Amino acid sequence: MKRSTTTVLRLFLLAGATILASCSKDLSNQPVAVSSAQQSEDSGSPIPIVPPPMVVPADNPMSQVKVDLGRKLFFDPNVGVPFAHTTGPNAGKTLGVSCASCHQPDRAFSDHVAFSPGISDKVGTRNAPTLVNVGYFTTYTWDGKFETLEKHAPGPMFSAVEMGNNISSTKKAGGSLGYYESDPGSNDTLLMFKRIADGDNATYVTLFMNAFGDAQITLDRMVKAIACFERTIVSPGSPFDSYNRYLHQAGGSATAISESAKRGFKLFTDPAKANCISCHSGYNFTDGTFRNNGLAAVEGDTGRFIVTRKQTDKYCYRVPTLRNVAVTGPYMHDGRYATLAQVLANYRNGGMHSLNQDAAIKPLQLTDQDMADLLAFLNSLTDGQVTETHTEQMLAPRSQLSLQ
Repeated sequence: MKRSTTTVLRLFLLAGATILASCSKDLSNQPVAVSSAQQSEDSGSPIPIVPPPMVVPADNPMSQVKVDLGRKLFFDPNVGVPFAHTTGPNAGKTLGVSCASCHQPDRAFSDHVAFSPGISDKVGTRNAPTLVNVGYFTTYTWDGKFETLEKHAPGPMFSAVEMGNNISSTKKAGGSLGYYESDPGSNDTLLMFKRIADGDNATYVTLFMNAFGDAQITLDRMVKAIACFERTIVSPGSPFDSYNRYLHQAGGSATAISESAKRGFKLFTDPAKANCISCHSGYNFTDGTFRNNGLAAVEGDTGRFIVTRKQTDKYCYRVPTLRNVAVTGPYMHDGRYATLAQVLANYRNGGMHSLNQDAAIKPLQLTDQDMADLLAFLNSLTDGQVTETHTEQMLAPRSQLSLQ
């Protein structure tokens, strides 16, 4: 593969303690509204000043020991079926694909190519989205086929295009196996467990013991640990967050973002101008819905229709978060746009008039200066803490964050 699977993020952000300490107790995910009294005259938008409660299943409460195990598994190429790499930085090596192969910390847990290479350098048809703030979402993947992180985690593991494992079962994918794409075969689940143990047995014995009371490796334990780790990938520290605190509460800075970015924020929220907020609303700059944003249809990929079978869902995809969007390109579900300028141009032009195009996608009367201001605002959503890489260790040092 063309990148290291041992790159580790600076795991916990300064504001993470408050967020995660409440995770195991509040399972709602309603946006936090800001009252009119809290809004500055020049804010232009009811952007929440605090994140919504994070969604944590009752059967998988957060704990530091599960986070430690999940982090180790996330960066472990032994979770994927090994193959001989012929290109990239791993050329000449035989190893598997890890979660971090496609969700790289220095790219805000996304990838820099339209389609990430998986087992035997196969590629799929959709772009790897960022995992930043993924714990706040209520659906996963571009078509929303999974409702929890725990249900999502096996998807890449048992994809014949991604990690290449097979279900240890005599049944083919479908039915009780849901959306997992694998078939029974020689690379089954039990061999994945063996690879993991053989790769770093002493460490995993300790991690599984700490997290679950014994050293047994099971798929249920793996996905719960990975989900716990993914819920710690939070991003509350962008320049815009500082400016937002200045607008709505004590602290923050009026100069945290440029004057151009401030104008871009007003355009972003103005229904008569860009009106981006009609889809990209709330703390994560997404309303979580599935929409057709005017892209030309890709043959064979009908989006949300694959899940719901509703004609009105054809070519509709989940509205992505815009946090850290400046570093998560290429863009759209199929990575068709290399730059944010191209994305903005699509919206200014009113899309491509495709089937089921959302009514909000229409030509915009925006000047070149407006476009530059919108771009400046989007750049202000980059959180340097979450994109900064950590030391080259498979297992980062334990955080001092206390999880309940």
